[in-house]
Amino acid sequence: SMALITITGSISYSAAQYGLTLPLEAGEAIVAGYACYIKSDGKAYHAGTGVQSGTTQVAFDGFAMRDYASSDALTLIGQGSIIMLDGNAGLSEGADLWLSATAGVLSDAKIAGVDQPVARAISTSAIRVLR
Repeated sequence: SMALITITGSISYSAAQYGLTLPLEAGEAIVAGYACYIKSDGKAYHAGTGVQSGTTQVAFDGFAMRDYASSDALTLIGQGSIIMLDGNAGLSEGADLWLSATAGVLSDAKIAGVDQPVARAISTSAIRVLR
């Protein structure tokens, strides 16, 4: 059965050679470590299958670096980056992770159509961003 991945907000990351996006504006309050997408208004919002589902890939542009209030300038952690999650994440090494119907939260099972995974667990508490 599907399980959501626990992210408590105590994240760290290694993005030395990878995608940190240019500062964007948060379109809503954003939680550290949550998956985000950039909407047509140019602002970042939590990503999830409720945003886009069916036969299409769910919109995703990176993970929030920290907590942000609505209208804050924010940075997303992008493809190739390693993100350390809370020790309680309980990930299965090698498992792919997808966007879920809970905005910003990852699932260990695909939910929407042809959606591609956004991250892969590389240890019980670390993920690598795939797209």
